[in-house]
Amino acid sequence: MTVNHDAVAALPTAAPANKILLRDLLTVRMPYVLADVDSALNLVALDPDTGAAIVDIMFLGRVFHYDPADLTTAHDGTTCLVSAEGRRYKLASGTDVFAYAVLSNALSTPPASPAAGDAYLVAAAATGAWAAKSGYVAVYTKRGWEFVNFGVGRFIYVEATDSYYHKNAGGTWVSGFGSQTLPAASVPLSAAINFGAFVRVTNQTTTAPPAGPAVGDAYIIGPGATGVWAGNDGKVAICEVAGSFTIYTPTNGWLAYDRALKTSYLFDGASWKPTNGVWIGRASAFSAGGSVSSPGGNSNGYTYSIVTPPNSLQRRSVDIATGLSYAAKKAGALLRFHYTADCRIALGTSGINQNQNPVVLALFRDSEANAIAWKIVGLCVELCFLNIAAMNTCINDVFEITASDTASHVYQVAIMSGGSNVNGLSLDNINLTNRTLSVQEAA
Repeated sequence: MTVNHDAVAALPTAAPANKILLRDLLTVRMPYVLADVDSALNLVALDPDTGAAIVDIMFLGRVFHYDPADLTTAHDGTTCLVSAEGRRYKLASGTDVFAYAVLSNALSTPPASPAAGDAYLVAAAATGAWAAKSGYVAVYTKRGWEFVNFGVGRFIYVEATDSYYHKNAGGTWVSGFGSQTLPAASVPLSAAINFGAFVRVTNQTTTAPPAGPAVGDAYIIGPGATGVWAGNDGKVAICEVAGSFTIYTPTNGWLAYDRALKTSYLFDGASWKPTNGVWIGRASAFSAGGSVSSPGGNSNGYTYSIVTPPNSLQRRSVDIATGLSYAAKKAGALLRFHYTADCRIALGTSGINQNQNPVVLALFRDSEANAIAWKIVGLCVELCFLNIAAMNTCINDVFEITASDTASHVYQVAIMSGGSNVNGLSLDNINLTNRTLSVQEAA
């Protein structure tokens, strides 16, 4: 059944005001405000003429509500106010409870002798004064236990375990803070102290900032840096905000993974060194046997010179079976070529010849006319006599060159000599077997 506000009957618009109803309205429907210096013990809460009684008292900013069933709780001025005629006004349930911490979350039964202010996170299967309050925070006050049912997301510190609990979306208190996943690229490198993790860089050769970098792009700045990177050779440039780079100076112990070289590098305080050793790339070609060609013939001999390279027309024999394809991982890297072969030299019939031009081993690249490296061969000659038809020897030599670029190239070796005779022996034919050409790339 609906009813009007008491003011309608107390103050009719077409008749005089009803004083009794007006007094009841002001007494029952309005909370009575006590000044900070007032005492409820001096307040007569019951209207002696109408019998109307104050329902709520406001004191020190809090609301105290009349409890008609309570005839015994003592006046404490904090949780219970007692009027002059003995009416008990008690602090509204939960309004004085705001616990940030609890003593324990393991109890399901109230402790025997709690102190005012003691708080507990009530465990499952609660009994006694805590019955049906599992999951609530119970706070002991002078008027007994008060219970607060905190909402989802609330944190509570548990002193017994020195840990935090939070109330999850299912209404269960669980240990910890929940998922702490950080958004991508939300933590800059400068926020990490002694991080020790890999910095993944695109390469170590880029010398100027690429246009339009995306967050996460990183480089070890290459030698001879230009533009805004000038003077920062060897430092780490990372895109932390789209479109720009932040430059960091590495210190001893920084690690970086070079995606271009597929190798990890360690900064030793002076430079970046590969963590997998000196050599970062290797390839080889092997053939147990096969033919060799003599495109130059005996008429185009090569006389060894430190400054003049052999050319393709002077090749006495070319090891066509050991063409080796290799692409350097970085321009300027040291490439070490190692060639080994068993060599059988057929001896001519002209007898002893005093031509002392040495045998030369040369390294050719692609279809280039001139050799890119050459040296006198150190032949290991098997003991032989003048009148035998051939001698056996072996070739075991190394070339070191600088990679001109990172393109794939084909490398071959050739044997050169100054004429038809080698060290006094007629050079009619050379047969190479068990041939291997290998390459290693230094960091």
